[in-house]
Amino acid sequence: MAAIHPAASCGKKKVHIPAVLSGHNKIDKWAGLFKARTWEEIKMLAKEDAYLESVANTMYSSVTDPAILSLCRMRQGAKGLKDAA
Repeated sequence: MAAIHPAASCGKKKVHIPAVLSGHNKIDKWAGLFKARTWEEIKMLAKEDAYLESVANTMYSSVTDPAILSLCRMRQGAKGLKDAA
């Protein structure tokens, strides 16, 4: 039997960490989505889940849409100016 992590207990309810990480809640798929380094990896993960596919499409459109890229660059520039002050 796996040990229960001390930080996983809250009041009387205890969370069995291996059960949380086992993939029943698909957190491993979401983590894979954000760890992916190529669009091919993202597409492979997204083809099995409609929600992940939607997120992947949104991610792709946000990095290919010139208007969104312009906004991101403006925000990044403004943040750089703020940090330099």
